[in-house]
Amino acid sequence: MNKEVQIKNSLIYVLPKTVTAIFPFFALAIYTRFLSTHDFGVFALATACAIFLMGVVNFGMIVGFERNFFEYSDERAQKELLYSVLFFVLIMFIFIASFTYAWRDYLSMLIIRSSEYGHLIFVLFCGTTLASFHQYYLTYFRNEEKPKKFMIYTVIFSFLNVFFPIILIVFFHKGIMGLAWGQLIASLVIFLALSVRFLKKQSFSLNLIYLKDAFKISYPLTPRIFFGVINSHINIYILSIINSVSGAGLFFIGQKFANAIFIFMTTLQNVFNPRIYKIMFSGSAGAGKEVGRYLTPFLFFSTACALIISLFSEEVLLIFTSKEFHGAVGVLSVLSIYYAILFFGKITPLQLIFKKKTFIAGMMTFFTIGLNVVIAIPLAKKFGVMGVAWATLFVGILASAVSFIIAQRFFEIEWEYRKVFSMFFVLFFSSVLLLIFFDFQMPYVFRLGFKFLFLALYCFLGVKMKILTRENLSVIMGIITLKKNRDKSKSPNYISVEEIDI
Repeated sequence: MNKEVQIKNSLIYVLPKTVTAIFPFFALAIYTRFLSTHDFGVFALATACAIFLMGVVNFGMIVGFERNFFEYSDERAQKELLYSVLFFVLIMFIFIASFTYAWRDYLSMLIIRSSEYGHLIFVLFCGTTLASFHQYYLTYFRNEEKPKKFMIYTVIFSFLNVFFPIILIVFFHKGIMGLAWGQLIASLVIFLALSVRFLKKQSFSLNLIYLKDAFKISYPLTPRIFFGVINSHINIYILSIINSVSGAGLFFIGQKFANAIFIFMTTLQNVFNPRIYKIMFSGSAGAGKEVGRYLTPFLFFSTACALIISLFSEEVLLIFTSKEFHGAVGVLSVLSIYYAILFFGKITPLQLIFKKKTFIAGMMTFFTIGLNVVIAIPLAKKFGVMGVAWATLFVGILASAVSFIIAQRFFEIEWEYRKVFSMFFVLFFSSVLLLIFFDFQMPYVFRLGFKFLFLALYCFLGVKMKILTRENLSVIMGIITLKKNRDKSKSPNYISVEEIDI
């Protein structure tokens, strides 16, 4: 693949991630004018239940499909694999949907402590599951190196996923049920469109051998998926019990905005993951050092994203939400630090997978859940929503540290520790200081001046680390304008276009 194609494909894969992050921001600006913190708390709890059930339906089959896709050289076999996997998950969907509908009121009482939201859970489950089915088709496009189709369907779905809910909430006054039904309609439209497109090119055919091979790879991952869902939503559940459902809604809103950092990281991950594997499998003596040096710029830009959202959390919530949600400023700021730390959570699994120690990742999920329960409950009782936000950060730091130490034993990455510490020091110190200023109601002009001061300090760090250089900025401009950049820097932190490997 030549350089121009690499640049073009990189942009095409990055664009959907950017759009999927932007659309929800503007949608939240509308939702928060029509829905209360209590509504969002209920929605968050119902979504957690729906995602858990969706994990049961999929059984980790997306991993088996993606892994086995390249074992078959001809297109017909690849589509037979796709249809076989989709047939399995559709059968599972019918079975679990029947169970969910029959027990919807019981699930509502169990999760939300009220039986009136059973229908919400069922509709969210259907919409979430149908949306997950898109990933099989999109993975097919990605594996075939058809990024334009990947982009088109991803962007259209992102648009419809906010368009239909807005219509139902704003014009038909359907409340949180409008949000759930809107997402279900969007998911159904795209799933049907993709299904028709594929079936036109090749009729449905089932291959049980292909299905069995994919199932063998996928089913061991199912417990990890279940407990991963529990881990990511347990703090919201704890808040709903100890504090209130409204408090859970406030935390959910802060989490939604902070999640933009994670989306940005995932976009960068599409670039650095293949390169890291290539370095690891090269078997060179300096592989660990090369990986560490290669990752520094990616960590810098990930942390920069977290820093910007943390510093301007006050402005973000002021612009995008109603007054009822402005109390999430501290939550958003603290969770921004938490998501910045999760960058290491993108790397440690690669070290474990490389050494075929995936079971350790599952054990770490149990460990993190236990920490959450032990730390979040007392802090939630004492400090409410902010207590849970700080608990999330403390758990993230501890779990990441343990995972880091274990992963380093199997494949040691020689991180540039002084640079890493400098980045996180600026992020943590500036976020905490501005939270103190906010709590003591320091004048806004004073706070704003400090925000820009810390941004300037971080940029200065980037220059000192030789990350923000003319050469690197030239590469970025080359990507934006789709022009070839022939200049190469001798800096070890230079991100060359050749390293962007799709």
